[in-house]
Amino acid sequence: MKTNENFNKVNDFSILMERQKIINKYILSRKISENFDLTLKRSGRIVSKIFDVISEAIVKGDRVLLVGFGTFHARNRKRRRILHPRTREPIELPERRVVQFRPGKKLKRMTANQLD
Repeated sequence: MKTNENFNKVNDFSILMERQKIINKYILSRKISENFDLTLKRSGRIVSKIFDVISEAIVKGDRVLLVGFGTFHARNRKRRRILHPRTREPIELPERRVVQFRPGKKLKRMTANQLD
């Protein structure tokens, strides 16, 4: 009975996420399993592996280019001074590496055409 309850919770959660127009890993896996006639478990492993490969490449310093979608890469962000939001005291933020995403032309066009 416990697994049925957990399945219903996951299913209810995914329905809620879809209503809010949020796509998480579970929903992405489900859509892939439906489109390619795979089990949900198998498509979930595929999605996880894709994210792992992308993450490992970025950490190594490689650029991940997905033509039409965009490019992911890591870059160094310089050390900087900011004001603390509450106290307004200056604080120093250290240099750090951040992930940057640049959308591709196709994604930019598709997004621009969806103006409400």
